[in-house]
Amino acid sequence: MKLTIALCTYNPKPVLLRRVVDAILPQMASRHDVEFMVIDNNSSPSVQELGVLAGLPLRILREPRQGLTAAREAAIANAQGELILFVDDDNILDPGYLDRVIESFADEKLGLLGGAIYPEYEAPPPKWFLEYENLIAIRRYPSSLRVTTADFRHSDFFPVGAGFAVRRSLARSYVEDCDRDIRIEGRKGAALSSGEDIDLALYVLSQGYSLMVTGALRLLHVIPSGRVNEAYIRRLARSGLVSSAEIEKKWSKRSNRGVFPLLAWPRRKVQLRRGIFWLLSPLSPKYRIKREIFSTLLKLQHTNKLGSVTGS
Repeated sequence: MKLTIALCTYNPKPVLLRRVVDAILPQMASRHDVEFMVIDNNSSPSVQELGVLAGLPLRILREPRQGLTAAREAAIANAQGELILFVDDDNILDPGYLDRVIESFADEKLGLLGGAIYPEYEAPPPKWFLEYENLIAIRRYPSSLRVTTADFRHSDFFPVGAGFAVRRSLARSYVEDCDRDIRIEGRKGAALSSGEDIDLALYVLSQGYSLMVTGALRLLHVIPSGRVNEAYIRRLARSGLVSSAEIEKKWSKRSNRGVFPLLAWPRRKVQLRRGIFWLLSPLSPKYRIKREIFSTLLKLQHTNKLGSVTGS
């Protein structure tokens, strides 16, 4: 079963990009069923101009449409492998990652696979930050963990885009489906929109395939110091909730069931939680972030931007 590695990048740090690539190339040395593509999402200077990947066994494709969604769609359209492994330009794969991905898809019902994501912080984060690691796609799964999911309700056992792999046939039909319906956008420039990973996972489930996460797959996610402060996490929490509401609206219509339990909370309960965290907010950033979450949820309920199943 052939595997395509798709590394999507936008204005990468040259040293970090080379480190990401150097973690992958040795894993390809003993395999003839792997191709490696780098999707340059309109970087300036371009990845070609940087020169750090010159002469390496990979091909560079330039996608002029801005945004992670566009970069991934370019990878899906050009992939030759039956499986596509998506890697971000700050993901360092552990040795053996490629072998484990290919082995896992021997299960014919598996559609989407993810693994453990551990942080490598450029600067030590404050203690309160650890409660919000999930917002920056950290998943500290133990190596023994292996969870298969067929439930539409979202949980921490949905694969995360960093280092996840999908069957190409499903990825291509997903893109066609998005062309006919709502397209959930990923990161685009300075915007912190998200949810495209969950949208893909829900599509995979809707086609009768399962999701799986396993701690046997492990990567390091390099986290810059600019992402471990209160302002960034508040923006991220707010944007993530808005994206979740878009997903809820899309999939509650399709499946007649809710995806995110939080979005089903009654308005009075949300108001109470916001009030509690408003009172606690002077004490710590973690309470101000919780206040942000429930304030955003109230606004979504007020403007009727949630799905018909969850309601307000």
